[in-house]
Amino acid sequence: MEPLGTTTDLAEYRGYAPSTLVSELDDDRLIVIADGMTGSVSTDCGRTWDPTFQMMQDGAPMEPSLNKGHILRLQDGRLATVYSRQEDHPTAGYKSKTWYFVTSDDEGRTWSSGNQIDIPAMYDLDKGFFVNFIWGNLLQLRTGRIVVPAYWEIAGRHPGMPPAGDDPVAATIQGVRRTRIADGHLYEAAMGGCYNYYSDDSGATWNICTGSMMVWPLPSEGGIGGFGVCWEPVLAELKDGRVLMFHRTNVGRLYQSFSSDGGASWTLPEATGLASGDVPCWLGRLRTTGDLVVVWNQSSKEDIERGYSRGRLSIAVSTDEAATWGTPITLELSGGLGDVDQVELPPVAHVRAKEDLGTLPDNFTRSHYPRMSFVQGNVVVTFQYDVWVNGTMRRDSGLLVLPEAVLYG
Repeated sequence: MEPLGTTTDLAEYRGYAPSTLVSELDDDRLIVIADGMTGSVSTDCGRTWDPTFQMMQDGAPMEPSLNKGHILRLQDGRLATVYSRQEDHPTAGYKSKTWYFVTSDDEGRTWSSGNQIDIPAMYDLDKGFFVNFIWGNLLQLRTGRIVVPAYWEIAGRHPGMPPAGDDPVAATIQGVRRTRIADGHLYEAAMGGCYNYYSDDSGATWNICTGSMMVWPLPSEGGIGGFGVCWEPVLAELKDGRVLMFHRTNVGRLYQSFSSDGGASWTLPEATGLASGDVPCWLGRLRTTGDLVVVWNQSSKEDIERGYSRGRLSIAVSTDEAATWGTPITLELSGGLGDVDQVELPPVAHVRAKEDLGTLPDNFTRSHYPRMSFVQGNVVVTFQYDVWVNGTMRRDSGLLVLPEAVLYG
């Protein structure tokens, strides 16, 4: 079957979720992590949610975590997630954090004390250190190995330069002049790279891959230098046993790396044929056909320059294990963007929003940070949904239910 490209609204259901942090418990049920580490279960693809419960750890409510809340069903039946504890450093004037792998035997209500994944690392956004941040989806390979994706960021905090100083990207919306209305990335000094941890003993002990994955060299630099940021990775195991990692970048494309040794080492990242803003994506595998699927912010160079890097949410299927991708389907579209299935593929080069975006339409929206879950023959897409009311942004957690069959002609 070939993926179907259409602008027709194919969602069976559109609504909202308690948060975007939704994962599948099994083939029929979803679980969500919401404020205060509370959980809730849905048996109807996120249309309704059971009463919330407090997630517990060591006899006390679980502390809020820096993790983005992906929950994995392990092969032994337990649930697993990754949890961070942030602390004041005992001797230095900055915060530190440690990541723990935790499991649950009762469907997410209570969690183990956890096994430490890494040594304590610096973490202080105010000072520009984001030195290791676990992100994306936990993955258990057919071998039983557990792979956890992560990235690092080091950013300048120079006076007068964002994010320490004012964001230079501004626009007028609904009669109000606003900054930070579109991506201000590439107006600040920042670098990032991706890596991963892996465990062969059900999370008791951990190892780390060799090196970092970085966007280098850039064709626009003559192929001899130049870095693009490489962060917020997501994973999928391919049918031939390799592991695929997709990366967020600031050079107009999603990038990809491959591992032939279960995440111990990775190929140099390369550009995909998927045009993208500087926004994360999500990878998954359809339950009915076994094909790969990606959801992301499809953006042309012009879209990004006009402030619309998060204005078009697209989904596409690959029937050949990520060698090629079918024509995208538009799931969400901001006012002011052209209603097209596939944008022009931009060159691999740094691209950012213009400083003065002029006046944006009243129905300007952002649909970003997507995730996917797979239950009852459906793809459940959750995402941050930003709208403006009287010139002020309001953020909700959007939820779409797409029957897997509608992704094919």
